[in-house]
This record gives sequence, structure tokens and C-alpha cells, in this order.
Amino acid sequence: MTHWPDGVPKNLPAQDRTDIENLYARYAFGLDLADEELLLSTFAEDGVFDHLWQGQAKGHEAMLANFRKLWYDRQHWWYGRQHIFNTFVMEPNADGVRVRCFYQILQFNADYRTNFVFGIGTRDDQLVKRNGQWV
Repeated sequence: MTHWPDGVPKNLPAQDRTDIENLYARYAFGLDLADEELLLSTFAEDGVFDHLWQGQAKGHEAMLANFRKLWYDRQHWWYGRQHIFNTFVMEPNADGVRVRCFYQILQFNADYRTNFVFGIGTRDDQLVKRNGQWV
């Protein structure tokens, strides 16, 4: 099933691009503020989250278990942490949109009371539209 009834567009429509950037902002707020409802709303119910050292979690229940381990097993990691996404490449395809972007993770060190860059990297996500929303 294609998300594009008139065929896959060469360029992503502006409203879809705006909605997708908002999706990444909602994901960052949900993740960094441990807002389970907001965070899970950014994933399809049958979606897959692939974390570097936790591995893959499929579906909301498995994802939530992974996120809770991140938040509560390492609370000092999450104090003042911010995920920032930028430099988006959005490529429409028959299944939805492939999104690649850079990210930076800024963090507050509770022991030294300083801020530092915890990590940098890239993301490569396949998004689908469900009930009129990108996830």
C-alpha cells in the first residue's frame, strides 16, 4: 500500500516536512522528559526502535520497557539531557518517508555541575502515516 495516491512525489510536500520535524521534536521532549505517552505517540504500534546497546524493541510495550531501563536504571544520565536533531534529508518512498538526520545529545554532569556533549551521530528512520499522523 502506498501513502501517495497520486504516486510517490519527487519532493516531500512542505506540510509533511513540517509535520515530520514536529514528530522529531515530540520524540525528543518525550524521551528527555520521560513522558511515556508523548514518546510512544511518535511510534507506530508495530514499530521498531533499535538502540545501540539495548538492541531492537518491537511494539510499544517492548519500547517502553527499554525506555524505562534507560530512565530509571541510569537516572544520573538523564538529568538535564537534551536530544537535538538537525540537517534532515527526507525522501518519499512507496511506504512513506525515509528520514536521515544528525543528532547531538547534550547532558548535564551532576557530579561536576557542567554541561558536555554526550554523543553525536546519525539516524536513519522509515516513517509511515497512520491515522493522518507521521510515526
